Amino acid sequence: VRRFVKLLDVLYDRRARLVVAAAVPPGEIFDNMRSEVLEGDMEALAWRTALYSSDGKAGFNPSAIGTLCEAVRATDRAESRLREMRTRRYWERCGEA
Repeated sequence: VRRFVKLLDVLYDRRARLVVAAAVPPGEIFDNMRSEVLEGDMEALAWRTALYSSDGKAGFNPSAIGTLCEAVRATDRAESRLREMRTRRYWERCGEA
């Protein structure tokens, strides 16, 4: 997920043209990715950032939650960029391929 988002960031920043064939619209692609991020990372996050108090209660490190939220925001940004990269205006700004 993160590598695909990074690829889209780089292509967008360099105003590259991207041709993609997908079975679903961009919004649905990223909905699945967001679910993977949230479901997969929450379990890993629990193990990596578990906090234990003297009375045995466990919890999350609040600063680690920010990293997970950033991953979700990154997929939102990637979806927006992918939608823009489909527009005629974007392709005209890119010039000749």
